[in-house]
Amino acid sequence: MVREIVERFLNQSLVPTEEAGGVAQAPVAGDPAVESYIAKHECARRLGRTVRSVDSYMEKGIIPFYKIGRTVAFKWSEVDAHIKAHYRVCLKGLRGEA
Repeated sequence: MVREIVERFLNQSLVPTEEAGGVAQAPVAGDPAVESYIAKHECARRLGRTVRSVDSYMEKGIIPFYKIGRTVAFKWSEVDAHIKAHYRVCLKGLRGEA
């Protein structure tokens, strides 16, 4: 009974969607519009860094994260957007400097 309630809760999203009858209903987690959370090692892989670097970025507030009990989770779209909004890309030679 409790397991069914927890599974039902985890499969829901807090973002309402409009049904044909005008009643708002939460999308199912399998819906492509619902982004899932990624683990720390996956975030490190996508950033091309080590897990220890991700720990350091979390401590310094460089990347946003969610603390769920003793587990840490990330939404990649939020991490990517935060980095793009607050940090710049520095590539040598882009300004036409010789």
